[in-house]
Amino acid sequence: MLVVADVSGQHAVVFPESLALAFGAWVVRRPEITVSRWRIAVLPSVCAAVGVAATRMPGPRWLVAIGVLTFALVLLQLTRCRVSPAVSAGVLPVVFDVREPAYFISVVVLCTIVAATTPRGTAPVRLERWMPSRVAVSWVIGATWIAVAGASSMPPIAVAPPLLVASLEYVVAGAGPGTSWLRRCVLLAAAGLVGASCLRWIPIEWAAGTVAVVVVVLMAIAFALPLAPALAVSLVPFVAEVSDPLTAAGAIALGAAVMHLSGWAVLVAGPRLVHGWRKRRLHKHPSDTARVLSPEAG
Repeated sequence: MLVVADVSGQHAVVFPESLALAFGAWVVRRPEITVSRWRIAVLPSVCAAVGVAATRMPGPRWLVAIGVLTFALVLLQLTRCRVSPAVSAGVLPVVFDVREPAYFISVVVLCTIVAATTPRGTAPVRLERWMPSRVAVSWVIGATWIAVAGASSMPPIAVAPPLLVASLEYVVAGAGPGTSWLRRCVLLAAAGLVGASCLRWIPIEWAAGTVAVVVVVLMAIAFALPLAPALAVSLVPFVAEVSDPLTAAGAIALGAAVMHLSGWAVLVAGPRLVHGWRKRRLHKHPSDTARVLSPEAG
């Protein structure tokens, strides 16, 4: 992919999320992905086709991006599919204005290769949809951030599609304990910094991209955090053509922090505050507790 992009000069063939998809299928071997290989090939390709077509739609780009995000999430839910990189496949062309058919062809080829080479799962896995309420939370967070970034003219890299995927995976998993969101954000920002630095200082682009991916893999090992979207983020500067490391790291850090913190606030901090408020209220008004526990309360 990187060699073809460098030799041909067609950056449209770079699909960063293919690395995350391959990582999840080959290395982590996530059973919800390996159980149905046709979904790996078909669904990201469908989303890519919709994304490329959507670049020709009138109206603000951020509004079109929200529409494609909505389509991708609905498609994944309807097909009981958890191949989250499909979201990135659809949104990327709109965010970075990639209109060339070469992008769609690249997504089809890369995802088909991953699907064909993915080991079959040994144990049967029941395909289940994500919890609808958490998908809704993820959609609200992603759509709101896309709208805010678009309306305030932030650089497109602040809404890099792999960040949407990272946020989606974080939210549908119920958010993490403690400061897990912070570790994820640091790794994502570092991946953007590494990618932009390699693009700036290594003259051969395919070599720069390869070095960036290898460095981020080593960082993920050091963090003990198998965060597949970080691999995709390392190649985002090549698609966005952002070679300023500070700009890339700052924008990605902001986007990652806003979306992860929002998910943590809704799924972790919010319920804790509500539970604490109820507990204090019952402590101040014991009669409420007696009324709740009485047989007549029924």
